Amino acid sequence: GDALYTSPCLRTASAHRAAACSPFPLFIKSRRTMSLFSAVEMAPRDPILGINEAFNADTRTTKVNLGVGVYCDEDGRIPLLRAVAEAEKIRVAQHAPRGYLPIDGIAAYDQAVQKLLLG
Repeated sequence: GDALYTSPCLRTASAHRAAACSPFPLFIKSRRTMSLFSAVEMAPRDPILGINEAFNADTRTTKVNLGVGVYCDEDGRIPLLRAVAEAEKIRVAQHAPRGYLPIDGIAAYDQAVQKLLLG
């Protein structure tokens, strides 16, 4: 049979007491880790990343990689496009405040994630 495993970071008595209140099991009776998403099928490989892999495998020197939305010049550098420079000037001229999100993030996002994960 499978041996009973514990997380190596949960060795102290206080950690065991804290884990008792956790929604995640302290012990699992398998080498495979159980997950809240274990019934969700793996998504197919990203076709855009496949384009990048094909680009990297192509040995031709006259190729241009536009697969991941980044344009590089002949030297592999990302040039500042004129349209981007103009958009930056407009953005800077607006003098809009720039700050950090609150430590808890965006409340509506937090609530949506909690509902998704916890029901």
